[in-house]
Amino acid sequence: MTARQTDQIESGHHATWMESEVRLDAGMITGHTRIWTDRAWSSVVGAVRVVAVDDAGHVLAFTGERTIRVGVRWLPIADRTLNWSSALFAASLDGAARLDIVHYRPPRRGVIDRIVERR
Repeated sequence: MTARQTDQIESGHHATWMESEVRLDAGMITGHTRIWTDRAWSSVVGAVRVVAVDDAGHVLAFTGERTIRVGVRWLPIADRTLNWSSALFAASLDGAARLDIVHYRPPRRGVIDRIVERR
């Protein structure tokens, strides 16, 4: 099972985007996440979490939060890519229909709340 998603996690005068591609294999998620920003002269922290959901949209499993910092004070535009892996926390993945990728700026409200709001 695989998934890919791109989101703008910060808008306005200076924007930040995150793009992830993930794969489920034997209970582990392997991911490739890119974060980039045109927020000049500062740094941004983004986070990614992956959830496995059933056909009805109920969350069956989730990964831990992976945070990624991009940017430094002396660069006007920043771009970073990170390869990562994480276990899926679940009693069972029976009935999993797809993987959802959630990108956000931590700290935020609960990730599960954001999944429900997207439906």
